Amino acid sequence: MAPQAILELVDGKKEMQWCMTARKVARSQLLETKWLSESTRDTMYQLLKYRGEEGVKAFDEEVERQKKILIHEDEVQASMQKKKEEKTLRQLQDRMDERDLWTLSHNNKSLLNKLKKREIEKRRTDSYISEEEKEQEIEEFRAKQADEPIPDPEARLPAIEDTKQELERLRELKRIREVNARRAKRAAERRKQSQKSTMEKEQPREKKEKKEKDLQPPKN
Repeated sequence: MAPQAILELVDGKKEMQWCMTARKVARSQLLETKWLSESTRDTMYQLLKYRGEEGVKAFDEEVERQKKILIHEDEVQASMQKKKEEKTLRQLQDRMDERDLWTLSHNNKSLLNKLKKREIEKRRTDSYISEEEKEQEIEEFRAKQADEPIPDPEARLPAIEDTKQELERLRELKRIREVNARRAKRAAERRKQSQKSTMEKEQPREKKEKKEKDLQPPKN
């Protein structure tokens, strides 16, 4: 309600009075009370005296809006209360210790020492396990083992064989890829070498033809 109240106060006192009066009426309707207080009735009279039927209709709409807001707030409050009730005593104590740790002054040595001693005592109680708890854990472990089905070794053999076959197939594929890659590399090297040799052969021929052309006498 706080953000809404701030926005209402920006508009003025009359708008805030309008909103809060509608809220009172909505709360009384939710609680199914058959009466309103005298101050609420006087405020409604002052608000609706010169507004006519449109003002009454607008007030009813505001009452319905406030009903939705109140129902939502009640649901949030109920959920918070439920969470508080579900918390254990140990959780509440931890929360109180955490609050004291953050709110206490560093100069208050006595209370800080008490908190440290309380923390040490908690660790001792948490680390201690009674004989009854040990026996209960052993019984739960045995019951869990009894409920689990015993694995059949023969049922797992086909899975192992399938895994071996899959590994062999993957290895064969890898070997084929490596062989193909080596072949492609050798073919590329051979093509490069052949291109280089042809270029080396063509260069002396071009030089010889150029020299012969230079030695020929010019034509008249």
